[in-house]
Amino acid sequence: MDDQTLTPRDYAPDEIIIRQGDPGHAAYLVVRGAVEVTVDEAGVSRRLDLLGPEAIFGEMALIDGRPRSATVRAVEPTACLIITRDVLDTVMARADPVMRALLLAAFRRLRVQNRKSARAQ
Repeated sequence: MDDQTLTPRDYAPDEIIIRQGDPGHAAYLVVRGAVEVTVDEAGVSRRLDLLGPEAIFGEMALIDGRPRSATVRAVEPTACLIITRDVLDTVMARADPVMRALLLAAFRRLRVQNRKSARAQ
């Protein structure tokens, strides 16, 4: 995967990039700026992380096909590269089947941990 296959996009402060519960059609690589990751549990929003340049978000839903586990919004002017399902499918098709299975298992466990962490805060 190189930058030529990724689509750049700019986001304004407070702009929602992905919303918890939505389908995941892309992942995002932060090039410039910062984003806040939050989860909504029973109407209460909890901050999970603040991500800056070189961070990737949205990858879990893109890889495992489940709905978005968190909401991500820009906290300042932010530029991202969008990793589409087509790009990911091309990369995953070249990956070893055991590595694909391990990756899916890791994301399942991470989703469970994220839910537990959000409830504990």
